[in-house]
Amino acid sequence: MNTHLEVRKPAFSRFLKAEAAEFAKKTIGIVRSKEAEDLLITPFTAPLLALKPEIELLSLRYGVDPERIKVETLKSKMMLTISDLKLQVRLRSKDANDADLYLIGSHINTHLRSLNKARNDKVLAQKIDGFSQAVQTDAALSEALVEHDLTSYVTTIKLALAEFRAAMSDRVTLLSERPKVDTQLIVAKVAKTVNNLFNGIEASQIINPEVDYEPLIHELNELVNGFRLSVRLRIANNKRKAEGKEEEEEDQEQPNDPTPDPEDDEGTTEVQATSARSYGFAPYNLSVEPEEDEEDYWDEEDDDESEEGDEYAEEPAEGGEED
Repeated sequence: MNTHLEVRKPAFSRFLKAEAAEFAKKTIGIVRSKEAEDLLITPFTAPLLALKPEIELLSLRYGVDPERIKVETLKSKMMLTISDLKLQVRLRSKDANDADLYLIGSHINTHLRSLNKARNDKVLAQKIDGFSQAVQTDAALSEALVEHDLTSYVTTIKLALAEFRAAMSDRVTLLSERPKVDTQLIVAKVAKTVNNLFNGIEASQIINPEVDYEPLIHELNELVNGFRLSVRLRIANNKRKAEGKEEEEEDQEQPNDPTPDPEDDEGTTEVQATSARSYGFAPYNLSVEPEEDEEDYWDEEDDDESEEGDEYAEEPAEGGEED
């Protein structure tokens, strides 16, 4: 009987917390199925069994955060109300060149511009609140909004902001009620206990040579091999996804339709739109191709004119000089 079989060690440093919990549970199941008492390894399995409550915490998943979905929905609604105000101001500005509308637009550009680029939801809320404060403190702005019947849009924005902030506050409260779990510490405990168990099994082969540990060791090694393969596949898959994402970003940075030269080798004239920001359409090219005989036609016409000019120039010479 071979009494010096080696138990392979799992790479806990590369495990996700769920993988560490699953490995520990499967290890406990294998050891129990082989009857640890008969194998004389109970002193090594007891510490791992004592960690079962903490192992369950590693498997705890909260799933989809319903409060986060609510926050995102209210945020989207709030952004739509702001877009509605911007649209109304833009439409009114098309009809008249009004100083009040210019004042409103100036405050919109100051507080409500590029909100999608805000670092986080708190900064976003502060920017919108800044516009609300400006409406309350700036009498000219408030009068301009009343003059152009825009106060209802501002009120809608304020209500949307209040709902958005209330949802964020509720989410923070619920998150604070979740149990505080130091998963790294638990994984470290599980890793140490499992390694001690495997080392104990290896030592038991020497201490108890009459006991057959081979089936247990083979099954544990198969478990380790399976998890090693799973980790390698996960890492390779993540790497492939990252590379694909980088390629997509590079493709987006490169223009799909490079702007052609104003005049190509064949002499075609191209007219390009100067701006497309106001309409959202891509620039277009208008090519005017000359007809095949156009140049020859103009050359022949020039020759005819030159011949007629020569005839007119010779007529006085034939008749003599006029008195």
